[in-house]
Amino acid sequence: MIKERINIPQADMLMGSMRSMGYSFESAIADVIDNSISADANIVRVFFPTSPLESQTVGILDDGIGMNDEVLFEAMRYGSSSSEDTRKDNDLGRFGLGLKSASLSQCRMLTVVSIYDNEISAYKWDYNHVKKTKNWSLLSLSKADCYKLPYINHLTEQNSGTLVLWSDFD
Repeated sequence: MIKERINIPQADMLMGSMRSMGYSFESAIADVIDNSISADANIVRVFFPTSPLESQTVGILDDGIGMNDEVLFEAMRYGSSSSEDTRKDNDLGRFGLGLKSASLSQCRMLTVVSIYDNEISAYKWDYNHVKKTKNWSLLSLSKADCYKLPYINHLTEQNSGTLVLWSDFD
């Protein structure tokens, strides 16, 4: 008789493998911008530190529709969509891996902050934390945590949108 056994991938091993998929810096940025296009953004801005005294964080900000907490939580899930799903014409995503794999190919910490319907939500993948816990531990940021992030003032000046932050570069 055939038996079913659940075989969940090891979080640290799979995330580490996904980090080595061969993205260049430029193609990783482009992959995140593809998400902005899918979110009906008109403007996408990329922020770089301009001084060694600033946080060494890259930010990609759009003025798209933004995401509420549950939608953002799902967007941070590895494999959050299926290639077989029906998508809008401007949806460039395919497998629900681009944001995470592109971003974490460049850094060890990916933070995504989004404003939707005047509510701010944020989650962080911290590869160092995943390596330590060996769990798919997505970190949820409080509103107070959000307001301490680099470039956050540019997002909070908007009615909606998403800010992707890359930090702790390899």
